[in-house]
Amino acid sequence: MQKEKYPNLRQTAGNLTALFESTYLCESAFSHIKIIKSKYRSTMTDDHLAVSLRLALSSYCPVYERLASSSQCQKSH
Repeated sequence: MQKEKYPNLRQTAGNLTALFESTYLCESAFSHIKIIKSKYRSTMTDDHLAVSLRLALSSYCPVYERLASSSQCQKSH
């Protein structure tokens, strides 16, 4: 089987693939920082920048219908 024949080559190829993926994530993060922290928002604190960056890079998509159905509407008195 080819997997057993070239273990070092497989390991090296795997490491190179991981390197490019992590570089892509890093470059993507810097691009988002550039957009988020523009000259109009230059006074943004590091905490706010970290939260904004987390939101920009997250792939999480909330299910709004479930969130809306789980909350109780405020009734007028």
